[in-house]
Amino acid sequence: MLGSALVALALASASCDSNPFGNLEAEYSGQDAIESPQPGVDSALPEPDTSSPPVFVCEDQDNDGFCGNAENELMQDCNDNVSAIHPNATEVCDNVDQNCNGVVDESTGSVWYLDSDNDGFGDSDQSIVDGCDGANFLVAVGGDCDDSNKDVNPSATEVCDGLDNDCDEDIDDEDTSLDDTTQKSWYVDEDSDGFGDEEVALSACDQPNDYVGNASDCDDDDSSSYPDAIEVCDKADNDCDGLTDEGVKIAFYLDADGDGFGDPLESKLGCSVENGYVLDKTDCDDAESHSYPDGGEICDGEDNDCDGKIDEVGPGKNLCDDNDKLTTEVCEGEDGCVYTDVTIELECFLPKEFPAEDGFECGVAGFYETDDGYGGIFFNQNNLFITAKNLCAELENGGVLHTNSYVVEDGNPFTFWVGGQYTTVIDDLTGDEVSGTPGDVTVLVPGLDFLFFLEDFEICQ
Repeated sequence: MLGSALVALALASASCDSNPFGNLEAEYSGQDAIESPQPGVDSALPEPDTSSPPVFVCEDQDNDGFCGNAENELMQDCNDNVSAIHPNATEVCDNVDQNCNGVVDESTGSVWYLDSDNDGFGDSDQSIVDGCDGANFLVAVGGDCDDSNKDVNPSATEVCDGLDNDCDEDIDDEDTSLDDTTQKSWYVDEDSDGFGDEEVALSACDQPNDYVGNASDCDDDDSSSYPDAIEVCDKADNDCDGLTDEGVKIAFYLDADGDGFGDPLESKLGCSVENGYVLDKTDCDDAESHSYPDGGEICDGEDNDCDGKIDEVGPGKNLCDDNDKLTTEVCEGEDGCVYTDVTIELECFLPKEFPAEDGFECGVAGFYETDDGYGGIFFNQNNLFITAKNLCAELENGGVLHTNSYVVEDGNPFTFWVGGQYTTVIDDLTGDEVSGTPGDVTVLVPGLDFLFFLEDFEICQ
């Protein structure tokens, strides 16, 4: 009776949802009878009742309502570990047999589009119907206008890149849905020097005409002014460094005397030389037009050649040389050149018969002999000087110079005429003694004259 009670309890408790005991009837029906009876117990057991059919227990591991051990194919779960797989499941495209019909990814009746760039949107021109093959990059949504670029599809954001990112046929600035944070700032370039004015700007994807991408021009009205331009002297800030004409201005110097040389102490800086100024700065006296470097030194009491010296005479030069050998010129500084006639010196000397210690002195006399007679008499105690100008004039007219000497005793002139041989004639041009020719004419008193002709005097040549 104990065995019959366990079977009845199992049958009362069994269901398709759970069966903790299993098919006890099947288990016990095959058991052998107890061989050894217990003491005091009736060991005789009744025969099992085999007239009732066995009870079916559903094995449903994934709780999807379908049994993995069902004999009916319409109820049999082909994968009792996954609740989404059972005979009533909807087939989806995932390379799995969801509805347990033995066919994987059978036609779902959908249209699929090729999604080459794997952005979730397919090429509408590349589609198949009733297909299901995720391995071939198929998606259910078309509309991709560039299936080679994953950044281009209907859900993309339009940005500045020259592409129709959101597939609405508007590109960059033409698209009202453009993300304007991707635009660039552009600055007007009025002078076309490649540098823009930061005060006039706009935002756009593409560079507008007359605009550039920088805002570094300091003067957009001047094409010669922009960063790193070469600074020139034009009163403008060419290189945009905030300075004007730096390093390119020229220095020029006041030329008050107009001699072309400037005063180093009076200067200006500028782009061009102003009137009254010169580039030179070497004048030593800008108040005197005759004084400048390498100027010719003249007799004026000034340093005409700016060498620190006044009225100096170079080798073989004479500041007052007028090329007249009958005169001498002397520089007297501020008074200029003083001209003096060159003289011919007639020097007397005593004969030995009239020693000076006895109170004798000599004198000299002379005159010119011409075709008209004698004239131009001159004499003097001791030496006598006649101008070369007068001498040469007389001789050039055919005259002859007569010279004679005399002795003076105790102050009485013309005591003795001793003759021209006691007269020495000096040519001041050469400083040499001129030799005369003894004559035979004595006009004054007896005594041999010495005669001098034009060819005897080099100064007259």
